[in-house]
Amino acid sequence: MHAIETTTKLSMAAAGAAVRETLATQGFWVLTEIDVAATLKAELGVERSPLKILGPCNPMFAHRALELDEFVSLLCRATSCLPLLATASRSAPSTRGS
Repeated sequence: MHAIETTTKLSMAAAGAAVRETLATQGFWVLTEIDVAATLKAELGVERSPLKILGPCNPMFAHRALELDEFVSLLCRATSCLPLLATASRSAPSTRGS
């Protein structure tokens, strides 16, 4: 799987805030936030490095699309992931396929 990636020295909380601020400049807000590490710990007792999935939404775009076809909601799955990686860099390609 391919992703658009960046490396930062920010903490998970600071990186999350930066992503939210950047999204807001483009008219988006975070509709959903999934703490994958906490969910896996609670449900399976599995320990893993921190990973959060943010689901951004632009209300105007969503409204316009839903006015055309309510089934477009089945396609609304844009996400931003905030993993805390053990290494500073990865060799995965830096392109994203949705």
